[in-house]
Amino acid sequence: MRWLLEPVVLGQSMERLDLDQVRARWRNLDVAIGRTITPLRFETLEIELHVHTVLANANPQMVKTIRRSQLLVIPTRSTFVALPHAEELKGALEEHIEILDLVLSGHKKSAKRALEGHVRQALEPNIERLRNVGPLPNSIRPPFLVPVDIRQ
Repeated sequence: MRWLLEPVVLGQSMERLDLDQVRARWRNLDVAIGRTITPLRFETLEIELHVHTVLANANPQMVKTIRRSQLLVIPTRSTFVALPHAEELKGALEEHIEILDLVLSGHKKSAKRALEGHVRQALEPNIERLRNVGPLPNSIRPPFLVPVDIRQ
């Protein structure tokens, strides 16, 4: 569903995006590509594109629909995997930069096509990651995830 809806919403929103904010998100990505990033930082960068940019001007019903479809995918690449794949993460960030470049240059059709490809390409690795999810190591457990003893 995401590869169908996100590009449509991006295309509808592009003329109303705050380009200064889009440039700031582009800079965040550019800095992150050259560094080792934490899973939470990666998730933040995902949200900057897929929520704060793509959904910035969408109608509330579309936002709810797309956000529900994003819930399983955005965190799985980072938070719920013991060893994030550095090359995969770098590739995703480079795709984000490409999409934002197209948005900043006003190439609507190309931006939509790049976003669709980005979302499609991420689907299979994320499904596989969910199949193989195991216990979350303490070293990458975000503070809002507290282990619970279910035997109590």
